[in-house]
Amino acid sequence: MRTSEQQVLNFVRFVDLSRWSAGSALLKKIKSSYPLLPLSCVLKRIREPVAIEDEKRYRRLTVRLYGQGVIERDELYGKDIGTKRQFIAREGQLIISRIDARNGAFGIVPKELDGAVVTNDFWLFEVQNAFVQYIVLVLSSERFQRQWQSQSSGTTNRQRIDEDTFLMSKIPMPTFKEQESLLEEYNNRITLSEEQRAEIYSLRHQIDEYLIEKLHISFKKSSFNGLIGTAHYRDITRWDPQFLLNGVSVDSNEELINLAEIIRHFMEDKTGKSLRINPQNHKEDTFLYIGMEHIEKNTGKADVKEVLGKDILSQTLRVPADYIIYGKLRPYLNKYWINKDPLNNVICSSEFFVFNTQGINKRFFIEVLSSQIIQEQLVPLYSGARMPRINERDFLNLKIPLPNEHKQAEIVAHITLIRERIECLEAQIVFNRKSAKREFEEAVFGEA
Repeated sequence: MRTSEQQVLNFVRFVDLSRWSAGSALLKKIKSSYPLLPLSCVLKRIREPVAIEDEKRYRRLTVRLYGQGVIERDELYGKDIGTKRQFIAREGQLIISRIDARNGAFGIVPKELDGAVVTNDFWLFEVQNAFVQYIVLVLSSERFQRQWQSQSSGTTNRQRIDEDTFLMSKIPMPTFKEQESLLEEYNNRITLSEEQRAEIYSLRHQIDEYLIEKLHISFKKSSFNGLIGTAHYRDITRWDPQFLLNGVSVDSNEELINLAEIIRHFMEDKTGKSLRINPQNHKEDTFLYIGMEHIEKNTGKADVKEVLGKDILSQTLRVPADYIIYGKLRPYLNKYWINKDPLNNVICSSEFFVFNTQGINKRFFIEVLSSQIIQEQLVPLYSGARMPRINERDFLNLKIPLPNEHKQAEIVAHITLIRERIECLEAQIVFNRKSAKREFEEAVFGEA
């Protein structure tokens, strides 16, 4: 009978120990057929300090986790910025969040954020003797991420890394020509995925165009452009100035009805009981929770989270089987979802309308609800500047075309084919991006 051997003692030279920690001592060294050089050979720390002045406006940037890029955080007057000594970021610099580096918070400063400011918790580097994209890809690799995590200090997920230790870390360094070849192969895969993403965008636009053409839809903007204006009474659903000056009405060869005529059990179950629920009264119960942040805009896809009632602090709504939810907060995001599995313990944020439908093909209803036909009507109805939302009355007064059952089914069948093509392309994008990353890492580090 074979017995397995387990190494319980490992010898490491003192000069090779960057930290006196189990993580560093047990970390496997990076291996590669290319020369290994410390990051200090290719990264030069850049510090361009600026004293924040109260009356000036400053753009601040932040770095997304997991290599998802660099974005603008906000733009504030200096008086609203607490840390008065900051540093200027320049286009093309490598930026790393020393707090979230272990979670891949790094990227390249884009042109549009040249001159933005950051605190000392963000490191800015000029890349020398290497392509900055090559460095970013190496730093985002799984094998290098393991080193970062072992070199972080702190007990939470927001652990800082030590700059000297980081710069002593070694990475594979091919020649410029070899880097260029590696990047070309990687970017070819990424370019293909971007072309597929553009096709998805085009296909989604085709769905809107098809609905508008098939249902003979036209949009009419309000004629109130002066002190006096006229409109047909039947076209006016609101009498406030905001709507009268900017309103949009829908016309169609098909019958047009209000959503209220086909929506049933609005914010209540089929027995007439309110869908509102206080999770704190069900602390030990498990729910599938959907917040606004859990739904992907324009797609109807939800990342449902399993949580205990005691961990949900806000009022929520039950979502019975076959019910639809639609986001009333920032409705231009077009966030909707249908409980079609069916799941009986789903709850959602109170920032959704929850309802069922009757007398209409539900798939047809969803397609129109998420289309330009509804969005054009919604735009003039937003209330609130920073966090626009629509109210119940305005939502139920939205117009929807109602063709016969045969035409509804015909439209659904056509759109289903388009959506199947979209799903296929989305799967190919994921495959191409994963393949590009895997093939790059195997070329640089060898097979795992």
